[in-house]
Amino acid sequence: KESQDVVVLHVDIFTNYHEPEIAISAVKVLEKMGFQVLVTFVDTLGRPHLSKGFLKEAKEIAHQVISEWKHYAESEFPIIGLEPSEILTAKDEFLDLCEDEYLKDAQQIAKHCYTFEEFLAVNIERIPRAKLSESVIIHQHCHSKALTKKGLSSKVLSHIGFEVNELDSGCCGMAGSFGYEKDKYDLSMEIGSQRLFPAIIEDKKRSNVCASGFSCRHQIHDGTGFKAKHISVLISEKI
Repeated sequence: KESQDVVVLHVDIFTNYHEPEIAISAVKVLEKMGFQVLVTFVDTLGRPHLSKGFLKEAKEIAHQVISEWKHYAESEFPIIGLEPSEILTAKDEFLDLCEDEYLKDAQQIAKHCYTFEEFLAVNIERIPRAKLSESVIIHQHCHSKALTKKGLSSKVLSHIGFEVNELDSGCCGMAGSFGYEKDKYDLSMEIGSQRLFPAIIEDKKRSNVCASGFSCRHQIHDGTGFKAKHISVLISEKI
């Protein structure tokens, strides 16, 4: 295949061991769009280490991943991540973490990294449409809000045929493992209860709920009882 039809799908540790159906759905969607999918399993890109202050270990991971992924960038293959905080670590923090000898390769890798919804939005004309009479509430991951364009999931799901409501909900309150810490739990639930939880619980349309972040989906379930779906799962069910 031509290089523009080959994509690399990064299956992170959270997806691989907890919600593999997300990766399976992503492959189905990308193949329906006409792409050949190469799957790469890297246990972590260093996000948990960075979040907890283990910078030395995070740097070692960055160097290892850069060495493994540089040939994807050289081949002009898009590298697509399912967990925003993971793939955006490669796109952003790697550039500050790595030693000078790795920087050129890190910059090339960063140029080819996409969140799943970001890549779909760029290639939206290749996504099949569906005849739907369904609505969806979207909660955008904090890393995506900071490092990608706003409204990408809305753009993609509207194209497919959903009635879209993207919440201006701020953080879900979980923030990685923050909300699981004993002394942070009450604050975590308070943050979620400000806007996110009420918007879902009080929704009279009984909409689908879409959240691309692993911790966001678990926080939504714990705070509302509703199961939020990754955008790949939501799309694969409809096209």
